[in-house]
Amino acid sequence: YLRKNYPTLSFIVMCLIGPFCEEITYRVGLFDLIKRKNKILAYIIEVLIFAFIHIQFSETTLGAELAAFPIYLAIGFFLTFAYDKFDLPASYMAHIFLNTISFIAVIYAK
Repeated sequence: YLRKNYPTLSFIVMCLIGPFCEEITYRVGLFDLIKRKNKILAYIIEVLIFAFIHIQFSETTLGAELAAFPIYLAIGFFLTFAYDKFDLPASYMAHIFLNTISFIAVIYAK
């Protein structure tokens, strides 16, 4: 509803503010904290949390969301790797790009 009725506001929230908040919280905060003790564990926890926070638990979409779970895991790994190797600007820009593709797909879905 919000994406179709308020596309500009939705774009700002979902494609700019949302990715920034997630990158700061999960990559800069959580990943860096756990990475101090164990880098592999940091990747595992980070990727799992990223995937789980993106699942919408509703009766109508749960099957599709669970089918997409491996994709969420892959994206979580990709963004965490981008952050680990190239720092915050890289993971943030990649996150913006991925969310923008998703946003456009939903706006133009029939």
